[in-house]
This record gives sequence, structure tokens and C-alpha cells, in this order.
Amino acid sequence: WLRKNARGSWKLTFVCRRKKVPSCCFFCKMESRQNMVRRGTMLVAHVGSSVLSLGTSVLALDLRGAVRGLGADLGLGKKIVSGEADQAAPELLGMEEGDWDLLRRTPTAALSALEAWAAVPRDKDVDLLTFRRAARVMTVASAAAYAEQRDVERLVGTQWAVAEIASHDTAQALVLRSGDVGVVSFRGTEMPEGKYSREFVPDWARNLDFWRDRVDAPGQGRIHGGFLEAWRLLKNDVLRLLGGVHRVYVTGHSQGGGIALASLHDINHLGLLAGTITVAAPKVGDVAFTSHVDDVVASPIVHLANTSANLGGVDPVVTLPPFAFYARPPGRLWKLQVGADPALLTTPQHDALVKASYILTFRNLLFSMLHWPGGRTGYLKALG
Repeated sequence: WLRKNARGSWKLTFVCRRKKVPSCCFFCKMESRQNMVRRGTMLVAHVGSSVLSLGTSVLALDLRGAVRGLGADLGLGKKIVSGEADQAAPELLGMEEGDWDLLRRTPTAALSALEAWAAVPRDKDVDLLTFRRAARVMTVASAAAYAEQRDVERLVGTQWAVAEIASHDTAQALVLRSGDVGVVSFRGTEMPEGKYSREFVPDWARNLDFWRDRVDAPGQGRIHGGFLEAWRLLKNDVLRLLGGVHRVYVTGHSQGGGIALASLHDINHLGLLAGTITVAAPKVGDVAFTSHVDDVVASPIVHLANTSANLGGVDPVVTLPPFAFYARPPGRLWKLQVGADPALLTTPQHDALVKASYILTFRNLLFSMLHWPGGRTGYLKALG
């Protein structure tokens, strides 16, 4: 069969009409072997996360939680082995049904919240309610980037002029557009289970590609090679989908936050960047990169970091990579905690929170299993 892929090019695809995996024909056998390898990878990742989660509960003396978690992990492990997890879609991608109304109701409401936040000059304190509204919209948008194209309409509604997934290799972004305003949300690291899990291993390979590449010209700093390469793969498709917009808001969760920061130089150079809110973004570059972006980008750049007690201190991803040559990301950081108002940190406080510390990073990783899409629900709760 000749089939058209998401990028509009034609690809020759072999399809077996009988589809009697695994012993029907050569192509069915190949598909069966690929599924076995993928499920094996998912199972290894799942077992590793389950052991760490169980150890965390035991150390915290939460024996009931350990038993409940073990039962749930065994059930999911059986689904992975049987292949049921392949169809078990994370329907709401870690969000509650009502959370998606922030994007579904009308694009005007979502974009108005962002415009009100971005209109406050960087040297002025933003009203807490204004910040919360914008941060909630961007947190939900960061979740939507994990969807596949067929699920986007169900999640974000039908009123956006453009609501399309741009993807290249294993990098992915969601582009939303209404009138002359657009939102770009970059997908983070995939979960090790469910039908969206096939990018899990390549995503971690990108996370570990932390050797720094030059952004553009000397003096503009160096940046995480994996994040920069992901942006370069997506750049043409994202800019094509943004054609005609005058203002762009950028977001991303986890690895997606890192890719979002890698994109700022180019989007700002085009005169489009209106504001950036990342969710649990890692560090992305050296001191020169942070200084350069802080100097040349006039629009607000903020990061959300959850420091709720159940995380054992702070979302571990904001402290990664744990190397001294990675500086705090450009912009300001809002510290979130369930039951307390968000707090905007000063630059020294921001530096101290994300400072490279192998011991602190290990402790945070040990005491938090938040970081698959379910963790974004915690961010919405902390935003109030």
C-alpha cells in the first residue's frame, strides 16, 4: 500500500490482509518480533520504576501504600506481557476531565489569560491570580503535547484554527493557533507503559545526550545537545504550522521544557516570542547561554517547580543534569506547593534550588516517582 504519513510524504507500506500474528507470513512474523522487543523494554522499565517506588514507600514507612502500589504494579505488568497495555491509552494524559476545559472552551479564553500575564513588564510583579490562570493553561497545554494527532481534537476541542502535532523521528510538539496568536508545546519523556510508550528508550537517549553544542554564534553559549537537536528536527514543521501568527507562547513539560528553552533563540529572533512557561524543565545550558537569553529576550520566561512535601524536597528534574557546567535556565522560577501560594524566587534562590548536587539529586529521585504525566496533576493542584 502507498500511505501518506503525518508530514505529507508517501511511504510504501506492506500490509497483510489476514493479520494472523505471529505465524501468518514474513511481515506478520517481523511485526510480532518487534512487539516482543518493545514489550520487553517496557517491562524492564516498569520493573525498575516499581522497585524504586516500593523502596520509597518502605523507607517512608508507608506500608499500606507499598502494598497498594505493588498490587497495581503487578496488574500493569500482566497487561504489558499480554499486550493489553498497548491499547490502554492514558485517556486524559494525567489530567482530570475538567482540566481540559481550559483549552476546550474557547481559544479566546485561554489566550486572554496568556496575554494578560505577558502584558506585565518583566521588572514588575505580576498579580498572583493572573499568573495562576496563565500557568494553568500552559500546564494543560504541556500535557496535550503527549497526545497523538487522532486524540488532539478530543482533548483540546475543535475551535482552534490549527491544532496539529509536528513530529520528526522521536521529537514531537503540539501547535495550537487561533487568529494571529499561537501556542507551541513540546512533548517530554514518554511513559514506560501504554500506547504512547514506544518513544521511551529514544527519549532517554536524548536526555543523556548532555554534551553541549553551540547555539548559533560565539558568545551565545552552549546548550544540551539532545534538546538542541530535537528543536532542529522540529523547527521547519513548527514554523510552517505557525505561519501568519504574530505572537507565540512556548511551553513544555520535563524534556519538553528543555526543548522549549532550546527553541527560544530562534523564535525570538523571528520577533514572535510572546512568553514562555515551562513545567518541571531541566537545566539546558551554561552561564553564557543563560545570560545571553536573559539579555536578548524581552518577553517573560518562567519555570514551574513543584516542592510539595510528597516529592521529598523538589521535583528532581529541575536539578538535572547534575553537572556544575550547567547553569540555571534563563528566566525566573516559581516554587509551587500544595496548600500554599506560589512563590517567585530571586535569582540567588533559583541558583541554590537547581545547584548541581549528586547526593541531593539522588535523594530527590528516590523520594519521588511523580515524573510521568500523572505528575502534572500535582502541578495543577499546587497552582490552586
